[in-house]
Amino acid sequence: MANNDGGDEVFAELNIWKLDSDVDTVQITDPSMTLKHPLFHAQHQLSSGTDGGASVIGLQDRLLNTVVTSDIIGAVLAGNEITLPAGRYYIESESCSTESGYSRNYITKADNTVLLQGMNDQSDRINTSTFGCRGEITLSASTAIKVRNYFQLAKTVTGLGDKFTTGDVEIYVDIRIWQLDTVIKTPIIQVIEPVQAPITGAHVTGNIYGGNLYDAAVTYRVYANPWSCMADDGVTPLYRDSANVCELVGGTPAVNTVYNIFACKRTSDGAHLLYEDTSVTGANLTGIDAKRWLGFVRTNGSSEICKFVMMNDTIIWTNVTENIIQNTLSTTWFQVDHSSFLPESRIAKIHYGLESDGSSYWVRCSETNGSPITSDLGECGGTANLWTSADRPGGVNLLPFNPDRWFDAENKNINLAVHQVEVFR
Repeated sequence: MANNDGGDEVFAELNIWKLDSDVDTVQITDPSMTLKHPLFHAQHQLSSGTDGGASVIGLQDRLLNTVVTSDIIGAVLAGNEITLPAGRYYIESESCSTESGYSRNYITKADNTVLLQGMNDQSDRINTSTFGCRGEITLSASTAIKVRNYFQLAKTVTGLGDKFTTGDVEIYVDIRIWQLDTVIKTPIIQVIEPVQAPITGAHVTGNIYGGNLYDAAVTYRVYANPWSCMADDGVTPLYRDSANVCELVGGTPAVNTVYNIFACKRTSDGAHLLYEDTSVTGANLTGIDAKRWLGFVRTNGSSEICKFVMMNDTIIWTNVTENIIQNTLSTTWFQVDHSSFLPESRIAKIHYGLESDGSSYWVRCSETNGSPITSDLGECGGTANLWTSADRPGGVNLLPFNPDRWFDAENKNINLAVHQVEVFR
């Protein structure tokens, strides 16, 4: 339902990453170190049995009084504001309200400049409602940010959340901030890998340490964190203890194109660098002795890299409207061509998103032509709003990838998008 607060009407999606997995067999000089992104986690906590406080009509700063985790160097909580150093961040925030009507969550600067806008919500007369805000920001200098809410109605005592009185602390605001452009500690890598014997016709997978891809302000460049792995030949070690950049096609990538990113050993000087190729097998790569597939990126209609976050084997697009793979779905069973959006042989699981024209419609899928129905992708609704398939009752998360899967829509006014994939690395 529209909030009518002057901002865009936005509906939520839930993203969860395991930041420190896939540490497998690589040995490093500091065994307790991980390559996870630093986290700053803060909350508004009150003692058990204490209500959240009064809400007011309009915009209202939310209180923050407790630091739960503080991994980001230079991040400080003071006066309900979190000061962050310059950098790139992914933020998830949730707030509570009761009987405050239409509600919305924002992340703003100290001067109330909006950085992120959250979903629509309506807190009713019975239950405390929780509404969120999430997304990616880039700060060019040290900046104080805060959680700010819009309320349609004022409510005394419990407007900012109703107590549970369970003996635990009452939590009324929660914000989690990951710094995307750094890691807890840069590794000093010793390449001590087991031999991986190549299998004819199959990809070498597993035992990649690091090597997560990320994009940058320059729209045709993709970076990779330090990596250590065996090459596809199962013999040659590939490693680098600093990030590396790859310019897609020398800075002039094609539109709507999948580019596969490889860790390679260059023939001329033995340097370990990133290369790109439109072939998932690296068939067009030259001047290298060995290679290993790390992941892929896709360009949009403006030849810019579609914005994404990569956590180990998971790739999530932060602007999924760039990845609409089927416009105007059919109301009879049909199939979708994934090949121009994904390197199909490298996809293990997939998470779809749905976009509607303003009404609530459902989408189903089947491994065969309509029977049996294996998954309900859920419903979507709201003008030009994208839902991921887990947002609606009955929706599903990651499905095993099947390029021959069939789909069926209740109405033609729905678009299908790729939101998240897990890959074989």
